Amino acid sequence: MITEFVAKDEQFYISEVSLGELYYGASLSDREEEKRQKIEDMKVISPVVELSEDVWELFGETKAWLKKKKRRMKDLDLLIACVAKHHSDER
Repeated sequence: MITEFVAKDEQFYISEVSLGELYYGASLSDREEEKRQKIEDMKVISPVVELSEDVWELFGETKAWLKKKKRRMKDLDLLIACVAKHHSDER
């Protein structure tokens, strides 16, 4: 998947939250070192997007909106969505 983006000369980013999930998966793997190397390789071509105060504000607002609508989403999934939304709005 990463090579498809690179081949098309498209930039993509990874959130700190997703990075944490990748490290978690690598730590569970029987091939931990190999998985960690893939993460490091990915970070070279894919900048890591930090969680800004604006993202946290959007997270709080969105989580409250979902609660009022009686809908739920796992916090980490919601945080990843908020990072993507925030950065897509900046474009």
